[in-house]
Amino acid sequence: MEKKENALYKEIYSSLKEDILKGRYPAGSLLPTEQELCKLCSASRSTVRKALALLSDDKLIEARQGRGTIILGRERVASGCDYLSLRRRTTVTTRLRQGRAEEISAKSTVDIVEADSETASSLAIPPGSPVYRIQILKFTGDKVMTYITSYLAPEYVPGLERHDGKITDLYTFLFSEYGIKIERVLDTLSAEMPDFVTSEVMKLPVKSPVLVSRRTAYANSIPLEYTVTRSPGNILEYIIANNIPEPYTFEH
Repeated sequence: MEKKENALYKEIYSSLKEDILKGRYPAGSLLPTEQELCKLCSASRSTVRKALALLSDDKLIEARQGRGTIILGRERVASGCDYLSLRRRTTVTTRLRQGRAEEISAKSTVDIVEADSETASSLAIPPGSPVYRIQILKFTGDKVMTYITSYLAPEYVPGLERHDGKITDLYTFLFSEYGIKIERVLDTLSAEMPDFVTSEVMKLPVKSPVLVSRRTAYANSIPLEYTVTRSPGNILEYIIANNIPEPYTFEH
C-alpha cells in the first residue's frame, strides 16, 4: 500500500507540473483545492499534499492566505540570479566565531500556538491551525548563540508537550522518539533587524542586525517542520561549500 501511494503522489506531481509548464494552469490562476484534487486524482489528502509540496519546492505554486494555491508558472522558475548560483552538490556548516564548542548548552520549551500565514504556507496547512512551537536557546558560555523557533503539525508528533524542556537537538530527538528522519531541507538566509524580543533575549545593541535562517524540513516528502533561527553575526557564521565538477558548465 505504501509503495502504491508513493508512486501515486509522484504521478500527481508530474501531471500537475506538466499542466503548469504547458500553460493549462496559467500563472496567476488558482490550483484546484486539495479536496478537489483528491477527487480528481482518486487519492488521499496526504498523497495530494506530498505532490503539492514538490510543486512548491519547484517554485511552481505558492499557498496564499485567503486566496488558495496560486500558480507561479515558468516565469518564477526562471527568475533567479543564475550567475550567482551553483547547482551542484552543496554542504552547509556552521562555525563559532566566539567561544568553544564544548561550552555549548541549551534550554527549550514546548507549547501550542496558531500557525501564522508564513508557517501555514511552509507546512501546507490552513492558517490558524494548531501547531507545536518549540523554542530553543543555545548558549556558548553565557552568550546566546542561537534563538531557534520550530513549528510542527501535531499529527506527526503526538504528545510532544510531554517533552517540554527536554529538547536540545530537534532532529536527533525526532528520530529517537518518533522514528522521523529528515530527508531534505530548504534554507533561506538573510540579515535582518531583530524585533524587541530577539534583542532582549540576545542582549543585542540597538539596531544590531542578526543572521536569520528560515528552514522547511521534509520527511517522506511531507513538509514536517518550519524553523526560524536567529544568530548574532559576531558569534556564528555559515560556511557554504559547492563541489563543482570540472569542466563546470554554467546554466542559463
